[in-house]
Amino acid sequence: METTTGPLGQGVATSVGMAIAEKCSPRVITNRILIVRIPIYALCGDGCMMEGISSEAASVAGHLKLDNLCWIYDNNHITIEGKTDIAFTEDVAGRFLAYGWNVVRVGMPTTWIVSRTRSGIRRDDGQTHDRIVDSHIGYGSPHRQDTSAAHGEPLGEDEIKLVKQATVGRPTPSSCSHGVYEHLQSG
Repeated sequence: METTTGPLGQGVATSVGMAIAEKCSPRVITNRILIVRIPIYALCGDGCMMEGISSEAASVAGHLKLDNLCWIYDNNHITIEGKTDIAFTEDVAGRFLAYGWNVVRVGMPTTWIVSRTRSGIRRDDGQTHDRIVDSHIGYGSPHRQDTSAAHGEPLGEDEIKLVKQATVGRPTPSSCSHGVYEHLQSG
């Protein structure tokens, strides 16, 4: 099942509702083996973290120890208006640790992020999970990488050619600890 929402923060709040529903749903058991167990994942960005509803939903998820929920936060520090620090300087990892979440900061490449997210979630560990992905918006674009232009405007044909020239045959770099993840202890 998938849902996409419009207003920032609504999707992550919806994911908390889905995780609660999954925890409350009856289980199908055959020969003492649990058949139905559905993890809930939500993708969120800087804009979602700026909205109050995401804080409230995260607080409830931590309180209820929704260990079937994982938010993947694309921490690229960019909004349509510019860098996030013009309006948002809070320590997101610190906030989620305070909520009782299991917080892991991961970097590139994407395949590594997915494997770390899947392997890092333990069921029934009593912690909700947050994966903070330190990424580069517009990666490989010589004129738009890490800018608000990469967020709100098409690259255009000339810039796309430059991206292809800059990235072809080059491995995806790590933007966080040179490919090593940093596990932030909670509790």
